[in-house]
Amino acid sequence: KLVDKNLEGLHELGKAILAEDDYFACMSSRYYKYFTGNAIKLFDIGSNRYTPSNNEKAHLDVITKLSDCFKADYLSQDQLTKSRAQIRLIKNIFNLANYQSSNSSVAPNPDDVCSSS
Repeated sequence: KLVDKNLEGLHELGKAILAEDDYFACMSSRYYKYFTGNAIKLFDIGSNRYTPSNNEKAHLDVITKLSDCFKADYLSQDQLTKSRAQIRLIKNIFNLANYQSSNSSVAPNPDDVCSSS
């Protein structure tokens, strides 16, 4: 995605990276894995090479929603919201049933994501 763009300097590179959903999905996925122990593939979804299981799909739906909320917070014009985006991402993970349960097989619910915190 960034390969075809003519960019000059780190500032333009940073802006281009933040314009992509991949940055926020990757960050959300890494935190999700760190706090829940669930490593979910973000690439090749929907391709013929990879079809997620129902359990993986549930986790992927949660990561996608976490990513969307993280991006909305981070790109907010409100500096306070922007500065707290990463903290809210972590809080959103902490509020998930599969984080709070000692049973790691608890299926996550996307509706539990992005509560106002």
